[in-house]
Amino acid sequence: MDRIGYIVTNNFILIGVDTNLIITQSKGSESVTLHLTDARKVRLLSPTVAVAVVGLPAKAGDLYNYLGALTNTNNTFDEVVTDVTTLFNQNAHDIKAQMLEVVAVIMANLDEQGAIKEEVVKAHFAGDLGKLQIVEESLQMVRHQNHMATQFFAFAHEHGKNLSARYMVIGANASGHRQDNLPVDNYDLVLTSSMEQVKKLEAAQGLMQQMISGSIPHGWDNDPAKVDEIKEMARGLIRQGLEGSNPFPEMTPNIVFYELSAATGYVFAEPAQKLRQIDIKRNSL
Repeated sequence: MDRIGYIVTNNFILIGVDTNLIITQSKGSESVTLHLTDARKVRLLSPTVAVAVVGLPAKAGDLYNYLGALTNTNNTFDEVVTDVTTLFNQNAHDIKAQMLEVVAVIMANLDEQGAIKEEVVKAHFAGDLGKLQIVEESLQMVRHQNHMATQFFAFAHEHGKNLSARYMVIGANASGHRQDNLPVDNYDLVLTSSMEQVKKLEAAQGLMQQMISGSIPHGWDNDPAKVDEIKEMARGLIRQGLEGSNPFPEMTPNIVFYELSAATGYVFAEPAQKLRQIDIKRNSL
């Protein structure tokens, strides 16, 4: 998936995504490019647990394929996050050290035109599976103009609380955080992308934070009318941010929302548009 926008408060969760997707499949010397306008980019593992992945197609596909096995299992938010993060070695120090080593080797192996000598770099890390994964993902990011590593998101409503988690997945490592106890009058807001438009989303996120913070008075969450006002403001700002950072200029953005709130009975309401689930496998890329 290319990008996502969401806001989590103590009253509601609102997740916005663009259903457009371009997939190129190669077979031998031939390739076919598919332009989809109805791709499902958020998956509900249960009525109260939603997940999304933003990043490199193969990596995102791996995570979605794994998450597919958790659908309808009634796994809790904690179990889903634990299952995913335990697939990786969560050590921020190791991630930084490995990334710095890979970058150093890449920079030392550029040709006269500045292109990466891919085979030389891969040969340097032969036998080190963890760093080879980082090398391969780094090369994919360069080829596809992806400016961020793959990110995993989880959202849930359990025991009367709205929960969220965000993890960066690089090679065999994961690093991030989960928001279990959101303070009153606070919110968790993110607009992010794996594509080249990430700076546009960062600017939109900053503006969105200013506008929402300036519109939230103390005790707003006890006023249903004010909650609805903030929710609709957030919906409009997320839509504006995603539409303004469209990575597919040949396609008009089609933004849909997943909402969990009192209005939805504290379960995730899917978009009215029927969406198509896309399964991506490494051997098809």
